Amino acid sequence: MDRRLTRDDFIKTRRFWRESGMVNRWGVCTEYELLPTPRGGLDEHYQTQRRPGEYYLHAKHPHPLTDADHWIPYKPLDKYPDLFLRFARHSKTPASAERALNWSLVYGVLGLETDYHQGWGGGPKDSLQAFDAEVARAAGVLALYEAALNEDYEAAEYLVLNEYPQISAELWTLDIEEDRIPALISEAVGVHSNGDYLAYALEAASWIVEETVKGSCYRTLRPEGRRNPSELTGGWAFRNLRGAMYLQMYWLIDMGGNVTRCKQCGGIVSLSPPLPGARKPPQHKKFCNDACRQRYHYHNKTKPRRQGKRS
Repeated sequence: MDRRLTRDDFIKTRRFWRESGMVNRWGVCTEYELLPTPRGGLDEHYQTQRRPGEYYLHAKHPHPLTDADHWIPYKPLDKYPDLFLRFARHSKTPASAERALNWSLVYGVLGLETDYHQGWGGGPKDSLQAFDAEVARAAGVLALYEAALNEDYEAAEYLVLNEYPQISAELWTLDIEEDRIPALISEAVGVHSNGDYLAYALEAASWIVEETVKGSCYRTLRPEGRRNPSELTGGWAFRNLRGAMYLQMYWLIDMGGNVTRCKQCGGIVSLSPPLPGARKPPQHKKFCNDACRQRYHYHNKTKPRRQGKRS
């Protein structure tokens, strides 16, 4: 049974982060508009026709920290623990200005223009072209990681070579013609991964996530009014919404070395304590919960036994 990551899988990673009152906020404006991306050069001078992606998202209302009438701050890690999953699955919707605008009206812009609340309003780097590229990038990371979870060699090879070659192009910093990338990827897999596309898919996905987190996230130590040093623990913070999403994926992959798969539904079964100090689940745990255990027992033992008696 093919395994697809779900919201519950991302919720299980909450043990990796501590909620902070001062950081990890992002803002959503009540209205966004599309403005032409600065081009420069002859294209700007002659005002040649723009392609659909040559526009950027821009909040219509400034002052996000003081304008409570037009801005809604929220905590993405708390409110949407599966934000990465939601974003990656936007790849199933055709690229359009409406897709990017609809996303922004719910979650805010990606924040590619600048960091923290200054990035809430968007800018030239938050272009439609960049938004579409980020959706494809996240979808590629998710697909490659799921292929590794499912140990699906054929899917991994197809995804790496055909559907998401841009992931490998970024991995190897290849600045060449697109049609040449698959051949170079195939050579790289043979040399560096002994021809194992599953190993390569996992390496590519995890490297992209790691590099994104390095650039968009950081560790924090915030007392937030506490006086007792023993109550101070480290946490994670992000610089933009893109960083928040990839931080979720980072935690999910980091948990991968300490999970097993439910024998009934294929879901992730964590072998770590759900909360600091909680009792650690037994290493032989094979089911998500009692419901999965009962369904498995019924379909594999009770039902066959009943059918055997009838025959």
